[in-house]
Amino acid sequence: PICERCGSMACAKTRIEDLPGSAYCGGCQYENTVDCLEKIKVIFTLNRDVYYVLMENFACTPSKASMGATCMFAVIPATSTGSGFRYSVGCGGDLQFCPALEPGRYRMHCPVAKTDNYLFVRREVTEEDEPCQVKLAVSDMVVRPGDQLKTFYAMHGKLHFDIYPDTRSFLVLWVQKDLDEHTLKFLPAEERPEFTSAKQIIEFPTFQVLFQKEVESMLLTAMQKMKQKSEEY
Repeated sequence: PICERCGSMACAKTRIEDLPGSAYCGGCQYENTVDCLEKIKVIFTLNRDVYYVLMENFACTPSKASMGATCMFAVIPATSTGSGFRYSVGCGGDLQFCPALEPGRYRMHCPVAKTDNYLFVRREVTEEDEPCQVKLAVSDMVVRPGDQLKTFYAMHGKLHFDIYPDTRSFLVLWVQKDLDEHTLKFLPAEERPEFTSAKQIIEFPTFQVLFQKEVESMLLTAMQKMKQKSEEY
């Protein structure tokens, strides 16, 4: 199923009759209703022994508007040694990643590691200020269904982000202006890539000739599930 908000894949199944009536997108934290075949993206892959597909996490694609709200964007590799990485903000010199952050609230979101949090900068930075240390373990930032978003605080915008990737997933330290959910996470239709839907595959003449019995069986099961979920809503 394609996420209605961010356009990524909310989950993946090998058979259409195994699709759920609803699918939670871990990337943008949106609950999707799976009620028609047009929302089902079909992917052709090689044998599993040849080609591996990460089935648990399809990263959301950011919109142009969302990228326009970016204050900082840093890709941090995964480690298994317990070591971390430091990214300096507003500290000057060659190691400065970007200028100091202005006072206010920011959004820190990573659709890959499934993190979503706030950063609150309390005041303007001065020349006498020493950098504030912001320690972030990725495991403390992960958001699950029903979780409240955490807020991390900094006295001012001259920062040392000390990141510890302890979930075996790389992290995007993506700091954005705190805009509305729609602007930050919704991908407009004109920015979404085209895809082959389950409806197109099932209605394709050659597919029906080759898999007529299978189509009848799996289509009946899938439609019953979708109808049942639609009636619940």
